[in-house]
Amino acid sequence: MDLAELKKVVSQLIINDDVKSALSLVSDNLNSSGEKFDTIVLLISKFNRMKNKKIQQTLSVEKIELAESQLIESLQSFMRELEPTDLSIKGSGIAHNWITDKIIIISPEEKEAPKEMSDFFRDLKFKNAQVLSISSFEEFENTFPGKPENAPQDSITLIVFDNTDLSFCPNEKMADEKIKSRVQLMKEFVDKTDFFFIHYGEVLYWLNSKEARLRFHPANSKFALYARVKEMLDFIATIHV
Repeated sequence: MDLAELKKVVSQLIINDDVKSALSLVSDNLNSSGEKFDTIVLLISKFNRMKNKKIQQTLSVEKIELAESQLIESLQSFMRELEPTDLSIKGSGIAHNWITDKIIIISPEEKEAPKEMSDFFRDLKFKNAQVLSISSFEEFENTFPGKPENAPQDSITLIVFDNTDLSFCPNEKMADEKIKSRVQLMKEFVDKTDFFFIHYGEVLYWLNSKEARLRFHPANSKFALYARVKEMLDFIATIHV
């Protein structure tokens, strides 16, 4: 990849809000013994620390957004100063390592939940993850026109219920109206579709029922969520043609 093409691809990645791939691509195409390589290593280090803080929620949303903007500005400035002699003779193209399975995340409308889930899946290279803020199965059907037993199943691989807005509820007697409503929604999805699901949130009594155990895989942290999604995608790929 020559310098002109590298700059073009990096600019497009920045526009697509994929700074991670942009940094990786630049690093792969630089001469590792040159001074510019040390600079990109520092930028990558800043990016990684920022992502850690974002996941750990040790910085406010405003400070994270500021850090992201500053990092993008630094990368753009770095690209303007690059010379052809800074590039590796071998170089490489952009790695196509996105996970392309269609994943639907049903997320509450409260606070930053939908954006947070969208950012989480994009950062972890899930290309076709779509966040829906819905409260009824009818809304889901309206999002995907056609018979629910045909159209959605042809395109969707997995559904994640973002239940992080629900409180710890190990037995039905502790369930408030919000929890009861969410469980009813999950039951409706089980009854009317053939999907597999992931519950992301606190302990929920209903997940111990037989109907839930056959269809739901629980995750109580972002680390577990990523692992459960990968496990379920592998499982579905294994049992499907």
